[in-house]
Amino acid sequence: DRSIEIQHLSLPWGMWFSPKGNCNPEYAKHTEVVEALVPEECFRFEHEASWPSRLNVTAPELCREEAHISVWNVWGKKSLSGQAAKSSEGRGTSWSCGSKCGLGLNAGYALYPRRFFVNISSHVEWYLSRGVDITAIVSVRDRSISHRGKMRVHCKNETVALNEESKARDIMREALKIYGNNGKYGNKGRAMLVSYEGLMSLKDEYLFEVYNSLGIDSIYSPEFHDGNEKYVSKNN
Repeated sequence: DRSIEIQHLSLPWGMWFSPKGNCNPEYAKHTEVVEALVPEECFRFEHEASWPSRLNVTAPELCREEAHISVWNVWGKKSLSGQAAKSSEGRGTSWSCGSKCGLGLNAGYALYPRRFFVNISSHVEWYLSRGVDITAIVSVRDRSISHRGKMRVHCKNETVALNEESKARDIMREALKIYGNNGKYGNKGRAMLVSYEGLMSLKDEYLFEVYNSLGIDSIYSPEFHDGNEKYVSKNN
């Protein structure tokens, strides 16, 4: 019934033309941090925005009316229904599109660069302001193994890889500081820390604890595959 939806956010997300391009320092230095990743049906890559196959598909009305992805709202004007934009506390607000607002035939879409980071804290706030009960699951993995995986598949430039990993950790630390269980502000517990190694070790017991913390009534259990195994030498 779509009462629960899951978004997967990688830090960073997307790619510069190809995996090889991700590690090109000239491209990497332009990797932006965006405010939020909007619902999939309201999402479009900026470089695709002029493709005829994309322009023929208009954004769903829900993108404008419920997600408030409209340059008119951002500019402080009325929504298409004639109602002034309101925040969750009832105050007038200038809604953001999460990233760049689409114009013309791209109206109602948020346009994203080829590769980008999502600021978890502002992502949570973006959805809370729209009345969505959101929790960010911050999944962490052994740092050395995570680096090996990145270098093996996503990026073979050590400097670029280390810089991206550092930025990702900064984003996660900020989210936990603001929205974690010990957050300094309201909405504590909106960012939840999960260990990949803990999940691989305890499997169902760990997964069901996560379900319980999120208020998810489910007994679904996937087939677990330890992605760390291939990076660990059998001689050690």
